[in-house]
Amino acid sequence: MKNSATIVLLSFSLAVFMQSCKKTPLPCFVTNPEEDSIHVNTLVTFSSLCTRDGKSFYWEFYEGGDSIEFGEVVTKTFYDTGTVKVYLFVTNGNKSSSVTKRIRVNP
Repeated sequence: MKNSATIVLLSFSLAVFMQSCKKTPLPCFVTNPEEDSIHVNTLVTFSSLCTRDGKSFYWEFYEGGDSIEFGEVVTKTFYDTGTVKVYLFVTNGNKSSSVTKRIRVNP
């Protein structure tokens, strides 16, 4: 009985240790079309496939009407010209990181 309790305790300790060893994600994203070629009424793909060590992806787009998206790859159409703040928050368990970019939407 004592050996079973020891094995369970060691297994739990190992799981906690492995969880704490996860690397902090390094978020990044690219757009298609490229950032300097984004125009109104055009579908834009935001890809975070360049992110390292990420498991969960949360996007916020701050423009006339703020919007939220989830996933490694999301699409968005902008209906007004100007600057849009794009925020990407990435997690992988108990570690997280974020990146923010300002993107110009051209006529």
